[in-house]
Amino acid sequence: MGELSLTRLITAEEAEILRRALECASVRPIPASLLESIGRLIVVSECVCGCGSVEFGSGLTGSETMIVDGVGILPVESRFISSFGQQTTASFI
Repeated sequence: MGELSLTRLITAEEAEILRRALECASVRPIPASLLESIGRLIVVSECVCGCGSVEFGSGLTGSETMIVDGVGILPVESRFISSFGQQTTASFI
């Protein structure tokens, strides 16, 4: 997957998809503070193939941790989100 590096805030659509994924497919308990911080996430790259996958940057260094693992059924125009470099489809309807 080729990636386009950038820096921007998460969109409202991406935030809703991520919130739904955290509610439905989390692999560990999700603190309320994490849910409340979704709107402040920074997108650091997008897939260039057109699938709509994005990656987030925390500004922290260290190991990556998967917090969501799931697959959703999507309308064609929906976007997929990949979290912290994991190839995790985190979109639900």
